[in-house]
Amino acid sequence: MKLSHAAVAVMLLAGAQPALAGGFADEIEEQVVIVEEQSDGSVPGWVIPAALTVVLIALATSGADSEDDGGGESGGL
Repeated sequence: MKLSHAAVAVMLLAGAQPALAGGFADEIEEQVVIVEEQSDGSVPGWVIPAALTVVLIALATSGADSEDDGGGESGGL
C-alpha cells in the first residue's frame, strides 16, 4: 500500500511541475478599444477627390482650345 501511495505522489508531483513553471508570468489584460464618433461638421471624404477631378477636367478642356488660335478663316496655303 505504501508503495502505491508513493507512486501516486511521485506521478502527481512530476505532473505538477510543468503546470507550475508558467505560474509566475504577468497576467494578460485585455485592451480597451475606444471608438470616437465622427463629427458632422467635417467635409465628406468624396468632396475633395470630386473637386480635384473637376479642376483637372477643366484644365484639360481649356488646353484643347489653344490650338484653334489661328486668327480666323485664312483658308490655309
